[in-house]
Amino acid sequence: MSIPLCVCTFQMKARFLPLCLIVLLIPLLACHREQEKEFSYLVLRTGFSDNVMLEGTVSAVRSTAVMPYTRLIEQGGTVIKTLAEDGTWVKEGDTVCVLENKDLEEMEETVGIWVSSGRLDYESGLSRLETEYAMLEAQLRMNEVQAALSNLDSVQLAYYTPTQRKIAELNLKKARLEEAKLKRNIATTKLVNETEVMKLQIRLRQYEFLQETYDDLMSHLVITSPATGLFLRKRNTNTWNKYEEGDDVVGAVAEIPLLDSMQVTFEVAEQLFKRLAVGQTAVYTFSGLPGVRAYGRITGKSPVGRNMRNTSLTVFDVTASVDSIASADSTDFWLQPGISANCLVTVRSLPDTLAVPIVAVFDADSSKVVYERQGKGYVQREVTTGWQSSQDVVITEGIRPGMRLAMIRPKDHQISDKVFLPEKE
Repeated sequence: MSIPLCVCTFQMKARFLPLCLIVLLIPLLACHREQEKEFSYLVLRTGFSDNVMLEGTVSAVRSTAVMPYTRLIEQGGTVIKTLAEDGTWVKEGDTVCVLENKDLEEMEETVGIWVSSGRLDYESGLSRLETEYAMLEAQLRMNEVQAALSNLDSVQLAYYTPTQRKIAELNLKKARLEEAKLKRNIATTKLVNETEVMKLQIRLRQYEFLQETYDDLMSHLVITSPATGLFLRKRNTNTWNKYEEGDDVVGAVAEIPLLDSMQVTFEVAEQLFKRLAVGQTAVYTFSGLPGVRAYGRITGKSPVGRNMRNTSLTVFDVTASVDSIASADSTDFWLQPGISANCLVTVRSLPDTLAVPIVAVFDADSSKVVYERQGKGYVQREVTTGWQSSQDVVITEGIRPGMRLAMIRPKDHQISDKVFLPEKE
């Protein structure tokens, strides 16, 4: 008896179908196992590092200020006429800034007129004193001549009549009185004129002192570089922008950093500021300088915060040293002030510990727990946590190396057992 062809075909398909299903399920099972591994973590002893990424600006530890004359700032009205470009290399003695003060220029011109007038008054007063003194001296000499003549007449008094004798005696007495009067006038005139001339001299000296003062101020309107280096304009404290031509001068207009000692400054929000401490290590990279890496430490933290400009955000100033620089081409390299720096600060580092991802630790009844994979289920284990970073947490009690922990909380029916830490006495 022959079997129909359709029946044979059906029997072959029936035997082949389970085999196909098995072939299709193997990849799915493998994929499921891979997913289980992907969402679990194998506990190993490893190092723990809590790092913070900051963005800062390179600056010099020491710099030479390009400072206008202090009295020019106190004078007021001093503005910048010309100023060297920001970031240019200057040599010591180069002219880097020229200032302008209209009021100062007008006062210098006015004081110059005062000096000329005072000098003329002094010279004319001195000339007048000499003239008056010369005239009195001449009168005194003429009187002395008259007195000498009267003395000659007195020899002949014995031959004079009583009337002539009396006239001669009176003339002699008059000459003596006139001589005394002239001497008094000479002394008085000399004293008065010398006093007047002294007043004119004092006034002239005051004018000359003013002129010296304004000449000194004018000589400081041209500022030369105090050192060789990179010329960096400073910020105007009135506008908080870098100094430009036409700005009023209220302080140092620029600085020339000394490139042998550099640092990095940061503005850090309060929450992050609390995690930083002096002495923590810092590694710098620079977006504009590929292949250059620098190393240093946190050196300072401001005790008081301040509000960022035009915001209510409070920030704290943090400084970090630049102790060494490594360049990819192995050549000496100098950092330039003002460039941006990305800084990786190591807040805390433990060389050998049990650290797991934060997502592998869960809260359960006011305790911290992890879920260990055992077979097809999970064991809930109570743990004690230590230091933690934004990604990892240190487990001090409750796990051991080799465990595989779930990174997604299992469902209740998947938990086969619960293990608690022993109570501490």
